[in-house]
Amino acid sequence: MDEDIAVVVVTYNRKLLLLETLTAILNQTVAPKKIYLIDNASNDGTQEALRQAGHLGDARINYVRLETNTGGSGGFHAGIANAVSGGHQWILVMDDDAMLQPDAIERLMHVPELGHDVIARACLVRDEQGLIQTEHRGFFDPERFQIPLSEAQYQQPVVNVSYASFVGLAIRRDAIEAVGLPNKEFFIWGDDFEYCLRLTRMGRIVLVRDSVIIHRDGRMRAQVDSLTAASNTLLYWKQLCALRNREYILRHYGRWTWFGFIYRAFRRVVRIVLFETDKWLKLRWTIAYLRQAISGVFKTVTPGEWRDIVNR
Repeated sequence: MDEDIAVVVVTYNRKLLLLETLTAILNQTVAPKKIYLIDNASNDGTQEALRQAGHLGDARINYVRLETNTGGSGGFHAGIANAVSGGHQWILVMDDDAMLQPDAIERLMHVPELGHDVIARACLVRDEQGLIQTEHRGFFDPERFQIPLSEAQYQQPVVNVSYASFVGLAIRRDAIEAVGLPNKEFFIWGDDFEYCLRLTRMGRIVLVRDSVIIHRDGRMRAQVDSLTAASNTLLYWKQLCALRNREYILRHYGRWTWFGFIYRAFRRVVRIVLFETDKWLKLRWTIAYLRQAISGVFKTVTPGEWRDIVNR
């Protein structure tokens, strides 16, 4: 394998997981040429932990600490931009809670029968118990949105997909140069999905089954699940991003209609009114974010700003 591959890792306040993630990357059977580590202004001692581990003095790691938390979307935007400037042929993107298996890069890139029209390759995502996280890879339906791969499709060594999350996705540099960078305005959720829809206009994205990445997101999943709890207003900023970004993607890539939009907005309003706490706060911001989806002008409230709004 002679491909020049770099890895982009975005981190925020998960220093222990990050150190394990970096160790797994550096110990690959085929090591990347460079690791571009984007720190989204962590305040948990991440920088000091990296220094103590010797990573800040490691020539293989390009560490960039952003001045503010720009969300996963902003982090990947910055990281991919830096890696493209480095001139690497392939750029593998991943979160700080994902761990490549020792031969993941080698298996991902050494698939000789793939044609030049393959512009992105995705690892198989498993959880810590070994179960496939099916939501990370699948197909886009203009009406139903995301359709995860079926169990039968996961039996194939290589399978075409129309989307793959940024948990173990290698993208060819010329494709990035053609479609641009991920939309940093998304902040979180949906940026990778929208980016893949742009990429598929240029070529194929494939899942390589034997290249495995472990997603250690148990704590994050618990947070996401708690979004359904009516009392959890402090995390509602994430729901707002998800709502806006999904609607934006449908509007630009799907079979979007005003009737469908109004119906989905009405269902969200009814749910807030009937089942959730802090109704007026959530209604006001839900309407604001839906307006952003229509206008395409995003003004994301950061987690810190949202905390101040809730605590007023």
